[in-house]
Amino acid sequence: MIHASEMINGAEIAGIAQAAIERACAREARNGSSGVELHDVLAGVGAFLEKSTRVLTPANCRNYLEDLPQDVDVVRVEPAQRKVRNRYQYFNQVA
Repeated sequence: MIHASEMINGAEIAGIAQAAIERACAREARNGSSGVELHDVLAGVGAFLEKSTRVLTPANCRNYLEDLPQDVDVVRVEPAQRKVRNRYQYFNQVA
């Protein structure tokens, strides 16, 4: 199993931040509410997670799984569905 944390790098984090800024700018242009908010960042993270499930293929699994034995052929990659009770329990929100 590959975790999202194994597929992220500095460029991806910068992309998440850029997506959050773009959402905040669009919201400000629509209704005047300025500043990057938590839901902007979470939307960027969600977009990264969605994209990362499409990036991993049977052909490039060895790039992410260093300990995969050479005699194992990967024939299919499927995203695991996790049910999390409180998705954002570790975020501190300031009201």
